[in-house]
Amino acid sequence: MKSWSESRAGRWLAPLAVSAVLAVVVVVLAILAHTAPIIRDFQQWGYDFLAIHDRYAAVSNEIVIVDFNDDAIGAYKAFPVPRKHVAEAVRRVASGGAELIGLDFLLTEARAPEDDKDLTAALNQAGNVIIAAQMQNAQVPPQEPLAMFCDPDADPNYCKPGGAFGKAYINVPVDEDGFVRRMFLLPTRENRVYPIATALATNFKQQPLGHTADRKPIFLGKEVPVEDLNTFLVGTWSTKPARTIPALQVLASGFDASVFKGKLVIIGSSSAAGRDLHFTPLFRTEEACKSNPLGKCRMMTPGPNILASAVTTLLTGKAVRPIDMMALWLLNLGIAFVALLTLVRMRPVVSVMSLLVAAVAMYALAQFLCSAHHFYWNYVSGEISLAMALPVGFAYRFVEERWLKGRAEADRKQLMGIFSRYVSPEVAEEIWKRRGEIVLAGEDRTATVLFSDIRSFTQLTAEKPSAEVLAWLNEYFTAMAELIAAEGGFLNKFIGDGIMAVYGVPLSRGPVEDACASVRTALRMGERVAKLCEKHKGEPLYPFKIGVGIHTGPMTAGNVGSKDRMEYSVIGETVNLSSRLESLTKDFHCDIVLSPETWELVKDRFETRVVGTKQVRGLEVKGEIPLYTVSAGKA
Repeated sequence: MKSWSESRAGRWLAPLAVSAVLAVVVVVLAILAHTAPIIRDFQQWGYDFLAIHDRYAAVSNEIVIVDFNDDAIGAYKAFPVPRKHVAEAVRRVASGGAELIGLDFLLTEARAPEDDKDLTAALNQAGNVIIAAQMQNAQVPPQEPLAMFCDPDADPNYCKPGGAFGKAYINVPVDEDGFVRRMFLLPTRENRVYPIATALATNFKQQPLGHTADRKPIFLGKEVPVEDLNTFLVGTWSTKPARTIPALQVLASGFDASVFKGKLVIIGSSSAAGRDLHFTPLFRTEEACKSNPLGKCRMMTPGPNILASAVTTLLTGKAVRPIDMMALWLLNLGIAFVALLTLVRMRPVVSVMSLLVAAVAMYALAQFLCSAHHFYWNYVSGEISLAMALPVGFAYRFVEERWLKGRAEADRKQLMGIFSRYVSPEVAEEIWKRRGEIVLAGEDRTATVLFSDIRSFTQLTAEKPSAEVLAWLNEYFTAMAELIAAEGGFLNKFIGDGIMAVYGVPLSRGPVEDACASVRTALRMGERVAKLCEKHKGEPLYPFKIGVGIHTGPMTAGNVGSKDRMEYSVIGETVNLSSRLESLTKDFHCDIVLSPETWELVKDRFETRVVGTKQVRGLEVKGEIPLYTVSAGKA
C-alpha cells in the first residue's frame, strides 16, 4: 500500500505543505533581519533607487526660490546674510505681487538694530510672510523668532500685526541613515504650530487641511498618506523643483519683480556656510553632482529645494503611499511560498533562474507603481525574502535528498534481502528498477506456479546417513535454483525435498511468457537431473527422478510472517493445485503435468499431449478434465 506522500494527492499537496511551512520560516527570518540597521539601510536605498529612476517632477509653475547662494555670501563677505539684504529681498518679492512668501531663515537672535527694524518693517509691509521657528527635539532646543518679528496671536500659527504674517517650524525628519525623505505634515499635541511645508501649502491655497471620516488627512480633496510622526513621503523629487533666482539678481537694479506675481516664493540659502544641505534620494544622481553649489560632488540637496519639493507634493496630491506593513509581510509570505515551491518542485538551475527573473520583475513592478501611482512597495524586503528562500530551499532539498537516499537504500536493502536469495542478480536488479510495481503488503496477481518433488524420496533416503542426504539435497537444490533464476523465476521456498517456484511475481513479463518460462524450467530440470545422475553414477542416492506440476491462476503475493521475521511469498489455491498436479506425475508415468490453464498459454510454443483425464480437487471445472505433459519446444 502506498504512503500518503506517494499517492497522487500527496504528490501535489506535500510540496505545497512543505513550501508553506518553509515560507513561514523565511518570513520570520526576514522580519528578524528587518530590525538590523544594515537591512533597513538597504530598504531605504531601495526607495531612493525608485525615486531617482522615477520621472523627475516638472519645474513647478507656482513656486519660485530666491537663493542667497555662495555668490551672495562672497559678495557680502558676511555670514549669516545681513538682515538688511533679506529685508530688501522681501520688499522686492512683495512688490512683484507674490501670493505668499516663506522665509527659510531663523530670526531667533538679534542683529544690528537698524537691520532688525528694517526687516520688521519689510515683513509688516509685505503682510504675507511666514517665518521660521524650530521645534524642540532630541537634537536641538526650541528656537522661536524674536517678538519684534512675530508676536504670537491667539492662534500660535499667526502673528499679531506689526511683523510677519505667521510662523511655522522648519524641522525636518531625518532617517536613521541621515537622509531626508519625508516632511512633517501635522503639528504635535504639545506644539500646535504647523510644519512649514503644510503652512505654506494651506496658506497659499487658502485651504486648510481636512480629514476623512476615519480621520485621515486630506488636502485639496486628496488624501495625504501619513506615516509615523505625522510625516509624509515626498513624491516630487527633482534637482530643479522650482525656478530658482539668485538673490544677487533679485536685488540688482532693474530686476523685473513681476515674475513673482501670484507665486509662492521661498527665500532661503543653498550656501554651504548655512549648513542647510541634506542627503536626499537625489544624492546619487549625476544632476545632483553637477548642480552642487560648491562645484564638488557632495550630492546634497539645499533646504529650500527640499521645501519646494514637499510643497509641490502637497499641491499636486502626489505624496507617496507606502504599503501597509501587515500587507507587506503577507505579500512577502506569498513571494517566499512561490519561491520555495519553485525550489522544491523544479530542477536547481531552472529554479534559480526563475528566482532571478522574479527579482527583476519585482523591481520593475515596484518602479511602475512608484512612477505611475506614487505607491511605494518595499520591494527590497521581497528581494530579501527571495534571497533567504534560496538557502532554506536548498537546505530542504539537501535534507530531502539525504532522507530519500537513506530511505531508498533501506528499501533496496529490504527488497534485495527478500529477493536476492531467490532470483538471479539480473532479476534482482530488475526488481529494484521496477520496485514501484511491487506491493509488499499484499496484492492479488495471476501467475504460474511450478512445484517439483523427488520421486520416492522416503524410500531413497531410508537408512542413509543424514549428512550424506543433506549434501545430496544441497547439490540438487543448487542446480535447480540456477535453472529457476536463469528463466527469471522466483524461487519461493524449499519444502523438504520439494521446490516451489513462481513466475509472474514479483514482476511479470506477461501471462504467456511467465507460463513458457516455467515450462522451460521444468524441461531443463529434467535434463539437469539426468546429468547429475550420470556424473554420480554408482553412488548412493543415484539415480533418481523428479516430478513437476505446473498450474496458472490467481494468488495473493506479499510479505508473510511475524513482526520479527517476514518473507515474500504467495498463497492461494493455485499453489495447492500445482502440488496436486505434481503428485499425479506418478499416476500418468510422466515427468511434467500441466493444468489446462497453463496448457492454453504454452500450447503454441511447446510439443504437448494429453496424458489423461482426472478430477482435480480445487479446479473451477467440475468432473474430470484433461491434463497435459510437454516433451520439448517446437522448432
